[in-house]
Amino acid sequence: MSLAPINGGSTPALQPQDHPQTYTVRPGDTLDYLSRQFGVSEQAIRQANPQIFGDHLRVKFAAMDHAEIIGSGDVLHIPAASMSVTENPPDVDVNPTFTSSNSEYQAGPVTYNPGDGTVKLTHEQEVELGKQPDPLGVNAKPEKGVAFSVRNENSLAGTYKHQDGKTEISVESEVSVSLEGKADAGGKKGGASLDASAGTGVRARYKVTLPDQNGKAVDPAQAALQAAKINPFDPSTLPPGATVTLDKQDFVGTSLEASFRYMAMKSEATDAEGTALSITRGTGDDASQVTVYTGPTKAVEAFNGVGVKVGDFTAFAGRQDALGQSKLRTATFDLTSKDAQAAYSRFLATGQIADQTPGVQHVATIEKLDMASQTRLKAGIGDFGIDLAGAENTGSSLYIHYPDGSTTVSTQLKYSNNVPLTITQRYDTDGTELIDQRRYEFQVKADGNHNTDLLNVALTGSITALRNGYKPVPSDGTTKLVFDDRQMEALMGQTRKAADATLGYDKIDVLAGEPDHAPTSMEFAISMARNLGNDDYGFSKLLFDISDGADGSFGNGRQAIDASVQKG
Repeated sequence: MSLAPINGGSTPALQPQDHPQTYTVRPGDTLDYLSRQFGVSEQAIRQANPQIFGDHLRVKFAAMDHAEIIGSGDVLHIPAASMSVTENPPDVDVNPTFTSSNSEYQAGPVTYNPGDGTVKLTHEQEVELGKQPDPLGVNAKPEKGVAFSVRNENSLAGTYKHQDGKTEISVESEVSVSLEGKADAGGKKGGASLDASAGTGVRARYKVTLPDQNGKAVDPAQAALQAAKINPFDPSTLPPGATVTLDKQDFVGTSLEASFRYMAMKSEATDAEGTALSITRGTGDDASQVTVYTGPTKAVEAFNGVGVKVGDFTAFAGRQDALGQSKLRTATFDLTSKDAQAAYSRFLATGQIADQTPGVQHVATIEKLDMASQTRLKAGIGDFGIDLAGAENTGSSLYIHYPDGSTTVSTQLKYSNNVPLTITQRYDTDGTELIDQRRYEFQVKADGNHNTDLLNVALTGSITALRNGYKPVPSDGTTKLVFDDRQMEALMGQTRKAADATLGYDKIDVLAGEPDHAPTSMEFAISMARNLGNDDYGFSKLLFDISDGADGSFGNGRQAIDASVQKG
């Protein structure tokens, strides 16, 4: 749920679109304004409108008058916004580890041991993709050369665990896998193909994750029954919101080994070992959609003096620290589309994602780098640096590469007990960052009214509003304060004025920086997340004090801090 933005942060009438559009210039419009509203660079708008920006006389007169080149009534061609702008960064958490153990308590087909959380159960099922009508009621479009069949038999066994609003069951199953005919794995010209083959009696291991129901964990026995009914290769057997995760090493010797090998190749892995496949079914209106993640998941240890480089990301550890790295591919298949269902069958059989197929969307390559340091870890990304130092400092960066060549970078930072910060940057197809699309998000947990009253006064600039019951930040749960780059610049200016009004060395002075070396908006945001004592209360108190001194004095009135407020 999103609460109304505070002080001028209203949603603009013009929005980025994933297709080209035309726009008639209105009085007061500027190229900078249109660039921000449509989520495209000024250069992209210039290039799309040579009839205006290529008119040398028009450009000359505008320069002489210090005026905008565009004028009211001009019709502009607005390019499609890059996928980095129109797509939301996905959450990625694929970490396949599998265990099994003995169980002792039996109820129907389920054997459950509540002591160690283990379950055993039995179920049989079979699905043939590309041959039969899909259980969702859609007849798959036949694809020449691909016939994919999987059968689950007997003996599911595994462990039960509940955490973070989800129930996880790691299961083992006897699976028979066969791939009939041939499937192209590299294009029509010079591509490899998968010959007919079969593997029987394979002991498959995979993890089933079930969401809580009505805020409560799924009963272990019921969870086991649901897991028993799930065929990891048939998305219609997944309950809405459920996920199944598989590992390549459990399919060595079957026809699916080649599919995992292709997934690993596309993820630029030198060794297919550790390749993971995660399949999630949607909920509600998206229940007919499945989202897949594929690629290797591995941990890398950086020793003293050794640097680890991933793309343009460099990290240097002062001692032995763990860096978790994943490079994944993702796509969503709408199985109400016959074309998308055929593409999904092809994906299972070959590992290929046909991103141009109707019903196949949100295709991206994701690089994730997790950082955890017990002493010191420095990292540099793009134009800014991160310094992780201390006992409990963590960070991660997520790179999302879209088929159109654009990129989104999402960096999460957590310093000790301070509020976490997420920075999202979006780059167009030319690799240029769209600064106006940059976002800084702080997550603040409510402590009754102790810190939320401070936040509400800071955001409204009024104690009277608080007394009258206007509280954009609720007194419970988690709230996200989201700043765009201009709002962060404004907050930085308010902080400088408050620093001028302070009587001595304090947190606001440190945050404002030296007059001859003012921080950038990025450095300023990171300093807010890093400075000692900026836990939920300390962060709220900091904004409260900045609001008080933003007019250059304390106790003589307040200025509202401009930010968007979202329920976390």
